[in-house]
Parts: sequence; structure tokens; C-alpha cells
Amino acid sequence: MATPQASSLSGLVNYLVPANGNTHGVRLYGTFSATPYLYDWANFSVNNFKFLPQGVFVDNTQGTGDLTVTILPMNWSFICKAGTSSQFQFPAPDPQQVSITGNGYASLIFVDFPVLPSQGEVNIGNQVSVSIASIASGVVVPVVPTPDSQGLPYQVSEQPFYPGGNTQLMNVGTASSASAALPSGSTSVRLMNYGGGLVYTNFGAAASIPTSGASAAGFPLLPNSSETFSVPNGTTVNAIAVASGSILYITPGEGS
Repeated sequence: MATPQASSLSGLVNYLVPANGNTHGVRLYGTFSATPYLYDWANFSVNNFKFLPQGVFVDNTQGTGDLTVTILPMNWSFICKAGTSSQFQFPAPDPQQVSITGNGYASLIFVDFPVLPSQGEVNIGNQVSVSIASIASGVVVPVVPTPDSQGLPYQVSEQPFYPGGNTQLMNVGTASSASAALPSGSTSVRLMNYGGGLVYTNFGAAASIPTSGASAAGFPLLPNSSETFSVPNGTTVNAIAVASGSILYITPGEGS
């Protein structure tokens, strides 16, 4: 069985630094086992250059067990599964050692330039890599910060209103509050007052008309106008009119 050993590499090509960036690589290869193979980078230099790696390309295609690499002294670990190859990025402490365990032959190329993680993997400090199976689909909300006079971002753009169900028509009376339920999953609602008088609306409870000196549960909608509101899931729209003949159009959806 071949004992793991180290050798420097020349002619490396990477696209994250200029071609003359004088980056370096060292290959550790051999048969690894459950007994940790410990290597101290203080014992190695490339062309009299102190070598402190921050990335590694791992070939464990011939290994019959997972290859675990731990960066010391910070205990930053990652795993290359048996029969696979991968690449990992990690911090570069100084001084730095590496501990490797596995089962079978493997080859590792440590480099002192940034390495893009393998597709579908994310490195987590002091943990193993985790696989991202899928990303849930959804609406992307663009965020456009606007700096204030102090240079601090405080405003973001919002998702425009998007209808998410059928529009309901409510004949709004003057004697009592009418009610209509929104479909499940609605986070916003657009209300349009089609008529010549004020309509007072409320969510989840009956609407009422305020009088002089007495407040009431209701938001006034001007005649022939519309407003969009964020609402809790499963709520109801309630409305009462100041004058007869008012119609309220209720459209559920998302955004504002």
C-alpha cells in the first residue's frame, strides 16, 4: 500500500487571478485509512514561497470509503464521498495543518487561490458539505435600495399587485355591513368603489360609519377609486356605504 506523500505542481492554470499571478499547488496522494494522516504546511514551501492553501481539488474515485479532510487548528471539515471527485474552498489560517482520513487511494491538490465549490454543494464551517436538492420556485421580488441623505439604504421596491383569484361584486348597502370571504392563500386584496358615495371597509369584522365625535371600524374608499391592502390569510372583506347604489369590486391576489 502506498504511503501518502506530497509533491509540488507547476504549470497550474486558474481563471480567478491573472495568468502571471504566481499561484501554487501541492499534491497529496496515496492510500488513506481511518488513521488520520497529518501534514503541517509549515514543513513545505514552493520555490521558497510560504504555502498556505485555501482550496483543494479531491479525487476519491478509487476510494471505497468517504474521504474526510479537516483544516487545523480551526477544525474546518468537509467530505468527498467514495467513488467521487469534488472541490472545496476553506479559510487559510496561519499556521495551518491538514488531517485526512479515508479508505483507499485518493489524490488531493491543495492550491493557494480561491476554488469554486462543486455544483450543488455548499461548504459550512466546522461542518460537512450539504447538498442542495432543489430551489423552490416563486416570484422574485427585486430589491433596489435608495440611499437617504446619510447614505443609508432604507427603501426597497415592492412586488406589483398580481391577481390571484376571481373578482367578487358586492352590492354595498347603507343599513348594515355586507361581507365577502377571500379565497385561502390571498395575501393582498384590491378594492374598487364603483359608485357616487363613500364606502367604509374593514377586514375580519363588520364595517361601520363614523359620526361626529365617535370613531368607527372602517376605512373610507373614495367614489370611483381603488386601493390595495395586505391582508391575513382567510380574512373577510366587510363594507357599508354612505349612500345607496354603491358597488364594491373585490380582487384577491399578491403584492401591492
